Amino acid sequence: MKRLIPSASALSLILLPQPLLAQTQATGTVDVTGRVGGRCAVQVGAASSSTFTGTIALGELAGGNGQLSPALAGATIPSAQIAFTIICTSPLPTFKLSATRLATAATAPAGYANAVDYTVAVAVSQVSGTPPALNYATSSTPPAQISAILTGRPSNIADNVVVRVHSLNAAAGALLVAGDYTGTISLTITPS
Repeated sequence: MKRLIPSASALSLILLPQPLLAQTQATGTVDVTGRVGGRCAVQVGAASSSTFTGTIALGELAGGNGQLSPALAGATIPSAQIAFTIICTSPLPTFKLSATRLATAATAPAGYANAVDYTVAVAVSQVSGTPPALNYATSSTPPAQISAILTGRPSNIADNVVVRVHSLNAAAGALLVAGDYTGTISLTITPS
């Protein structure tokens, strides 16, 4: 019968403490990071853009007597508004608003007017808080651009910014000169 006699090296492995025989392992962590920069844009379908345009078509400005239609002089003019969906990633964006008079290139002799002033009101839906009043009235001497910081984040809903035109006025008793009248409302939204 054969007997196995362990060698000295085999005996030394058996007699070694167990931690020395265990495998060593390494552990660590990996950070995952990202960033969202402050920005404001207008949502157009599934995409976004840094610019937006629209038209508030008031139609016929003159009443039957040739003067500014009284229906346009009120604080509420049906369908004299347009809505946009603004997305802002920063908390309190700044809105800047200005506008030019409705005017036509035709010359206005005495007793006539070739310009109509109006008030622009911008309403912003916020997540919380009361938004600042954003109203701008045009005139023959344009007022300075108005600027206001929102008091809360813009709501994450469709049509969260509404631009409305109201309170049209022309020189008292003046007949409006025939022509196409155009004006421009400028709205800039800047992230905080």
